[in-house]
Amino acid sequence: MINNKETYILIPSYEPDENLVPLVNTLLEENFDIILVNDGSGEKFDYIFDQVKNKVHYINQQPNKGKGAALRKGFSYAN
Repeated sequence: MINNKETYILIPSYEPDENLVPLVNTLLEENFDIILVNDGSGEKFDYIFDQVKNKVHYINQQPNKGKGAALRKGFSYAN
């Protein structure tokens, strides 16, 4: 059995839509720790990140460096 508090969910995100918020909330209900990397989405998307960034481990990577860099940043944080 997985202990969800010992498992991170890493979400690299670039210009997300509103579906990010319910996804994060569902994962939080399952008691997962979440690392969310904003990969340079820009101010236009701040309203989405603002809804969840105080509930997760939030990393704001500016400027956009690509999915691979966002994943490396999140893995480094988890270590």
